[in-house]
Amino acid sequence: MPPVFQLVSRLVALLLCGLLGLLPAVAVAGPGAEVTPLGDLPQRWAADGWSLLTAPADWRQSQWQAVGLIAAGSLGLYLLDDEIAEKVQANRSGFSDSVSDFAKNFGEPWLLVAGGGGLYLTGRLRDDAYLAETGLLSLESYLLTGVAVLGLKHLGRRHRPNSGDDSDHWDGPGLSDRGGSGEPDGFSFPSGHAAGSFAVASVLVARYPESRWLPWTAYGLAGLTAFSRLNDNEHWASDVAVGAVLGLTVGKGICLLAEKRRIVLRLVPLLEPDAAGLSLVGRF
Repeated sequence: MPPVFQLVSRLVALLLCGLLGLLPAVAVAGPGAEVTPLGDLPQRWAADGWSLLTAPADWRQSQWQAVGLIAAGSLGLYLLDDEIAEKVQANRSGFSDSVSDFAKNFGEPWLLVAGGGGLYLTGRLRDDAYLAETGLLSLESYLLTGVAVLGLKHLGRRHRPNSGDDSDHWDGPGLSDRGGSGEPDGFSFPSGHAAGSFAVASVLVARYPESRWLPWTAYGLAGLTAFSRLNDNEHWASDVAVGAVLGLTVGKGICLLAEKRRIVLRLVPLLEPDAAGLSLVGRF
């Protein structure tokens, strides 16, 4: 293995260690699930987006330390972006192109939206509220991740590797890209394909923790999607890494918020012939 790839593997491990510390485990129970009414989705998604945006205000020291690990890993990849891109393109082959052509579909908006919608409709047809809600959560995760990705893209306007420019070429905030900044556009950072695929994969894995094959399948396809961006010379390694971390964070966060809503405790007046008081009622 070339030295640069050995270093990259260690940086990726650093990112994973950071994610493990940042994201608490999600324990989800299937029975008794309810489906969010479609009319309530805009308000629900806006509230969840705000909760995720303001979550760092309540983070513990351990979570900030995890963020530090993620930042260190991302910075390490950023410093190696040019060398990684050169090595990947030098080892590009017909086989890697075939894998990339297949895998990049799992980051396309049409497939991720159709997949989430398909889960929702299937759940409705089968009277499976948990599956239907999973479909809505995957759509929410993809949407909120997409908003974050779009904002970061326009904030940095980083040139793509296929532009011929070095990895440190950024145009800064703006609404449109500049000519010659890459194809299909000059918004390289972060990778929307990597972010979207990991956003949906993390929801599926979190909602079905008992499945042994789902993590390998979902994260495997998301990983291949991320690889396709490097192989096709459309993204730098740090674009892909930050996109994947962003998607994982949003997806896990969405599932945690859904679980908190599922556990409800409320006081109910209790009136009996010989007694009166309050009863604590819980829904789990």
